[in-house]
Amino acid sequence: MSKKILVMMLIIISAISFVKQPNLNVMADEKAKIEIWSESLNERIEHRSIEVGNSNPNFSIKVTPSDTTIENVTWVTENIGVATVEGNNSTATVYGVSEGSTKLVLSALTKKYGIINYDCVISIYTKINDISGVIKKTTTLYRGADSSSWVRTEKAKVGQELTIIGSCGNYYYVKLPDNYIFDDNRSKREAYVLKSDVNIPVTDVVLDKDNIVLPVGDNSSLSTEVYPNIASNKNYNYKLSDSGVAEINNGSIKTKKEGMTVITAVADNKEASCNVSVYTPINATSGTLARNTLLYAGASEKCRVKKNDGKKGDSLKVIGKCGSYYYVEFSANYFGNNSDNKAFVPISDVYIPVERIEVSETNIIMNINQKTKINVKVYPEIATNKNVEFKVTKGKIYVNKIGEIKPIVEGESIIDVYGANGEKAHSCTVQVLKDKVIES
Repeated sequence: MSKKILVMMLIIISAISFVKQPNLNVMADEKAKIEIWSESLNERIEHRSIEVGNSNPNFSIKVTPSDTTIENVTWVTENIGVATVEGNNSTATVYGVSEGSTKLVLSALTKKYGIINYDCVISIYTKINDISGVIKKTTTLYRGADSSSWVRTEKAKVGQELTIIGSCGNYYYVKLPDNYIFDDNRSKREAYVLKSDVNIPVTDVVLDKDNIVLPVGDNSSLSTEVYPNIASNKNYNYKLSDSGVAEINNGSIKTKKEGMTVITAVADNKEASCNVSVYTPINATSGTLARNTLLYAGASEKCRVKKNDGKKGDSLKVIGKCGSYYYVEFSANYFGNNSDNKAFVPISDVYIPVERIEVSETNIIMNINQKTKINVKVYPEIATNKNVEFKVTKGKIYVNKIGEIKPIVEGESIIDVYGANGEKAHSCTVQVLKDKVIES
């Protein structure tokens, strides 16, 4: 390279070095900075939590040195699906859109220092109404729902109790007890913790029914809910007090035989039960309450009481049987407008009158050395008192309590059949012959 050319290059480089070059991306003075500021709290904003659907208008600007002239300001959020922002050269409002974490970025163009930036973590949470939990593994508590947030406690201990007040993506927004000491020494009680590091015990198990009544061979269903909805382990299983009466599979119930069983849903040592009464249907049979009694929703005194003042003499119809209980039907509105008219009542508390008595024969011919029997059927078959009485009203013949006849002398006799309440049902004529073959 010639000496002349080299000299010219040095002159050009020197000239360029004297020209002022503005730098819009890097601060020319290390003391110049901008911050997102809270005027009401008089502090720099590093993290803010906003409930979904709410907004926070308390974002302002603090620039150092204070006499720095700001020509233009830009406010943006890195994820507008989580939060949006509206701002000007002095303030901004952030709107919570959906659960999650993002950053609010402030960029200011200054005349003297070029572009200067600042950002803070914005956590948008879904509110949860105070659910108790405990830390299940040593973990970190943050000021925001992001691992880049400032740490409040580096090693929160296993078993530490807390109250969950919100959900934010993979983090819970939690409140610590008043006596908990944070490493950052701030008095604020709230923090964020990874959901996977928290155990939330089951507080309740709820069934959609407390009582089910079904005939033998029928089906039904049972729905189970475990609370709280964010419980760490919402798995549950069913157990039955008598699996011979019914079975349950994924909430589907199938009855097998007459009887009473209790289905219990168990989750995390919490449980709820439903009584299942399986009855054998009976053709509707009229009766009355034999005494003042309790009426139950199921076939057990452990079942819910539907009426505690069933009165003696109240009319009913028996429509089923379950063990020592009748399943009965009363008149409409017997239990009020908001209930069906069926209930269970102990069999001993129901009176079912005899409707009719039938005898096998009303005219019997027999030899004097024969024995026979008057067969009797009492209806309905579930009548409370099915006893009958046999009385000889003519002739000489012997008849016992169960209708067995033994002739004493030849001739005609009449045996009357009476019901348990003394009502005459039938008469039977008996012709006694002396050692004569009876033609068939």
